[in-house]
Amino acid sequence: MDPHTHTIGESSSPTDAVKALKAVHDLLNRYFTKSTLPEESKTPELTIIPVASGLEETCSHPNPSPIPTETRSTILSTDDKQESTATDATNGVIVESVNRKTPNPEAAAPEAKLDCAANTNGPLPNTVKQPTNGAERVPEPDQTTNGSATNKTGGATGSFNHERLRVLADEISCNVDAMSTEEAARLKLVTAALELAGAVRPPQDAIMNWFTQMSVVSAVRVFQHWRVFDAIPAEPRQSISYSELATKVGVEESLLLRMSWMLTSGAVLQHVVPDRLAHTPTSLLLREAHPMGSMFKVMYTNIVETSTILPSYFDTYGKREPEGPSHIPTSFLAGKPHLEYFELLNEDPDRIKMFMQAMSVTHRRVPTTGMYDMSWLLQQAAEEPDRPVWVDVGGGNGHTIKVFREAHPKLRTEQCVVQDLPEVIETAKEVARKDEKLKGVQWVPMNFHKEAPVKGALIYYLRHIIRDYSDPVAIKILSNIRQSMISPPPAASQPGSTSTACAQSSPAASRILISEQLNTSPPPLYSAFKDYTMLAIGGKERTLEQFRYVADAAGLEVTTVYRDRGTPHAVIEMQVKVH
Repeated sequence: MDPHTHTIGESSSPTDAVKALKAVHDLLNRYFTKSTLPEESKTPELTIIPVASGLEETCSHPNPSPIPTETRSTILSTDDKQESTATDATNGVIVESVNRKTPNPEAAAPEAKLDCAANTNGPLPNTVKQPTNGAERVPEPDQTTNGSATNKTGGATGSFNHERLRVLADEISCNVDAMSTEEAARLKLVTAALELAGAVRPPQDAIMNWFTQMSVVSAVRVFQHWRVFDAIPAEPRQSISYSELATKVGVEESLLLRMSWMLTSGAVLQHVVPDRLAHTPTSLLLREAHPMGSMFKVMYTNIVETSTILPSYFDTYGKREPEGPSHIPTSFLAGKPHLEYFELLNEDPDRIKMFMQAMSVTHRRVPTTGMYDMSWLLQQAAEEPDRPVWVDVGGGNGHTIKVFREAHPKLRTEQCVVQDLPEVIETAKEVARKDEKLKGVQWVPMNFHKEAPVKGALIYYLRHIIRDYSDPVAIKILSNIRQSMISPPPAASQPGSTSTACAQSSPAASRILISEQLNTSPPPLYSAFKDYTMLAIGGKERTLEQFRYVADAAGLEVTTVYRDRGTPHAVIEMQVKVH
């Protein structure tokens, strides 16, 4: 038997695999503890109800030894010659050359071929790997085990699918060992565990469980408001009595106790016998100074508070997507519908500070570098030393340019530009004067809703910008950028092409790089959640077809997609449309 294959059969049953759920809890504890807490911190024990045993299932080890670069093979498909995909075995990026066709936001069939679900470890089905990049042979992604919204198990939506339950149990078992070191394995394991839990829960219990989780969220927000998490000792193996804690935060003890029950039962806090309370790795992240605590507050407003007015909002504006940038759910909630989201934030210095701290969580969770092929860009930058190379549109304090320069030292700051609102640029310039890594960067004030950026640059980079806006607003932003771009020569629209004399004498075409989540249709639950949060501010996470739609409407075309293999994140490359 292959040593990387695990069999559930006579020697091990699905019951054994489901026991892995207990191990999942311990590994999650260690996973968070590794980055946030001393190792002595532990979360409460969990009780797992095993699934009935069944037939034999097998699964391949999720992390086979990497294939050496020299032996990587190319996978060809005869089903679709219009699209191509390449997987870089060294950095886990899936690269797609995208065929040029008029987008239709309603069309779902091409999406099925081009979109791989989040957190897969393989290339897209029915695609051809680009011969220019070496690629390891990897299995096609299994849409049933990576967080797809489709319910394969029955449970809350139908009768039990016992075969699916066994597959999920095996998926958990296969990824347990790698979870503590590999993000992709952790995400697969958690997704399978959540689906398994949901599958064995009756429909009535599933509905009530929604409100159980909402109650946990509500109690967390109250404890944040009372600063309870900050009043509990943060040191390992330290606790505080309920009476002492009540006195410390000025809350009636009986009320504090009831609120605590919600959080100890939900494993947010830990009850210490007989009458004491202690932190868990989760609750430590909810303290005032931690970015995750700020993220929780932002999400509470944008999800929980905003949800209470959504029926009234859609009654007022119609049952359609918010067009924005003003008259969006969050500004409607605040009683100031005429304001855009960031105008609303800027009215309160504490709120904008909290928002910026929360966004640092996002920056750490999703990759910045390592997806896009920078080799052609650095070569072209050397050949055109006086040309702007990297324009960070909405680039804030220049953090992203610093990250790219650390990864690619040949990217000269003198060829980098940060463009943002005048007040943002003024603050960023003051900070940059003390930062040697940003010395030489050009700071240009600009409102991308109204103006075109610096003209003729090689790259216009937008990280988490387009997702903040509706299609009409996104089209306007991209149209403004297109006015500044150099169009590709008809015979040389691909990076690095020198196939004609015309191509050799013309400057390289400008490109837009959009770095955002790339959704499938339907997306996994967490990706759907992120899209739902964007609804509150008038934005949306998009599928490839939806990106094609806004690109086409702005006079652009999607040329290549670079996907991160461990997350739903991608870089979507666009050029001026060639007629």
